Amino acid sequence: FNWIVVFWWCIAVLIKPVLFPTMLLWVVALFVSLFLKKTNRWLRLSIPILLVICVFARNFKKTGVAEYSSISAINLAYYNAKLTLANKFGIDSAERFIDDACFATPRDKEDYKEYASQLKQRASSVITENMVSYLKVHSLGAVKMLLDPGRFEIYNFLGMNEEASLTELLFSGNLKTLYTKLLLNPLALGLYLFFLVVSVIKLVGFFLAFTINSSWKNPLILLGLLFIGYFVGVTGPIGAGRFMLPVILIYNVLALEGLYRFKKSSKS
Repeated sequence: FNWIVVFWWCIAVLIKPVLFPTMLLWVVALFVSLFLKKTNRWLRLSIPILLVICVFARNFKKTGVAEYSSISAINLAYYNAKLTLANKFGIDSAERFIDDACFATPRDKEDYKEYASQLKQRASSVITENMVSYLKVHSLGAVKMLLDPGRFEIYNFLGMNEEASLTELLFSGNLKTLYTKLLLNPLALGLYLFFLVVSVIKLVGFFLAFTINSSWKNPLILLGLLFIGYFVGVTGPIGAGRFMLPVILIYNVLALEGLYRFKKSSKS
């Protein structure tokens, strides 16, 4: 069983860089096993850590930057910082930030080092200088992630191209334009509203799973909450239904459990 956990965790970290921070758990577990002299666990606990080190080394050799994945810096600038600016100053200000020459796609190793450095510095500066707006869009993104029924997927399936990001319109408070955009395709809007109702019901069931009969004390339910909370918290401003995929089964099971407990308690 332990080897299976190691194998799937390694696969998960390779596929989803968002899981990289969880490697801290493996480091802590390794040091604990060393302290307790549990030599039979050293190899299992070392494999994920060695895998991450190899990825860092490979990326450093190719780009000159010691990073696990470039997606974290990209998300920081093109989503977190951009949405923060959209909320504080409007969409035009957010677009000017992204259109800056320093964010031009790098063509070689030296260009990438400068690009990555500028990306992180400029994005971090925007967020720290506008922390209230960032916390607002981070919170809204978390709620949006739980409620979003897959609007992006619905619109793309129907071949609808968005000239402006509906998320940016929402976070910038441009609700009139957002409303106009949503009305462009009644079929897409109808599907979206239908699945939104389903998402609201699931969210209610999810919270009921922790409130009825002190079920929050159940270790399995708490573990499920931990997994879901991690993904929702880390994703933040760019929260969308598709980012729930790694934990959607856990979320759906807990939602159904909550609705079942509510039905059962209301009968009794």
